[in-house]
Amino acid sequence: MKALIVFIILLGISYLVDFNQNTTVEDKSETKIQVNVEGAVKQEGVYEIENGRMEDLFAKLTLTEEANCDCINMERPLYHEDIVYIPSNLVSLISLNHATKEELMTIKGIGPSRADKIIEYRHQNPFMSIEDIMNIKGIGYKTYLKWRPYLCL
Repeated sequence: MKALIVFIILLGISYLVDFNQNTTVEDKSETKIQVNVEGAVKQEGVYEIENGRMEDLFAKLTLTEEANCDCINMERPLYHEDIVYIPSNLVSLISLNHATKEELMTIKGIGPSRADKIIEYRHQNPFMSIEDIMNIKGIGYKTYLKWRPYLCL
C-alpha cells in the first residue's frame, strides 16, 4: 500500500515538473532590465538592456559634451530599476571614496558629523555607486538628490 501511495505522489510530481526541459537555453525576456539614467546625457529616462553590465548601458547612451565618466564605476553590476547618474565636469566633484573630511564639508549640508559618517561607512564598505550614500543612516533620497551633482567615486 505504501508503494502505491509513493508511486501516485511521484506520478503527480512528474506532471508538475518537466524533467526533459533543456536547462542550457535561457529565456531572453528574463535577462532584460530597465535602468533609469539621469544627468549629463542627451536624453534622460529609462533604458532597457539585456543584462546588468554598465558597458551595455553606455552603448545605448548619447552623452553630452560635459559628461564626466571618469568617476563612473564600470564594474558596478546593474539591477532592474537602478538609477545611474552621469555627473557633469562643469562642477568640481568630491570623491566619496577618497575625500578628506574637509573636502566633504565643502558640500552644502555636509557638516562634521555627516562627513565622519561618510568616512566611517567607506572604511567598512567602499562606495560602489553614488547612490550608496543613502545606506548611511540619516541620508535619504532628497538629500542624495541635492548632493549628487557634487559627488563621484
